[in-house]
Amino acid sequence: MVGPDLLLAECVLSGAHGGVCGGANLLPKVFVDLYLAAAARDLKAIGPLQAQVAAINERIYGLEPHPAGYLEGLKCALACLGICGDFLVEPFHCFGRGEREVIRRNLAEMGLRPA
Repeated sequence: MVGPDLLLAECVLSGAHGGVCGGANLLPKVFVDLYLAAAARDLKAIGPLQAQVAAINERIYGLEPHPAGYLEGLKCALACLGICGDFLVEPFHCFGRGEREVIRRNLAEMGLRPA
């Protein structure tokens, strides 16, 4: 099993059994399709799916450069979509108004509809 979203296809192609990908909470079909394409060694299908995963990495996880930035971005995105709250345990903090607006805009541009 692999954790980082961006490594799912590569690791499945190398023999991994799957992944625990945070982005699957946002775009589950993309991650299922990416897994299935990698398991079938369908390299042509992997490319566009990997691009969607990279967009999550850049537009949701990449707002804060510190190691927990991915978690803060993911929790904010999930809260914006009405899936769960964005409470984080200290020393981490939920995003402020400005960052939340960037996440909301990025979600909309990715085809997701913030609540």
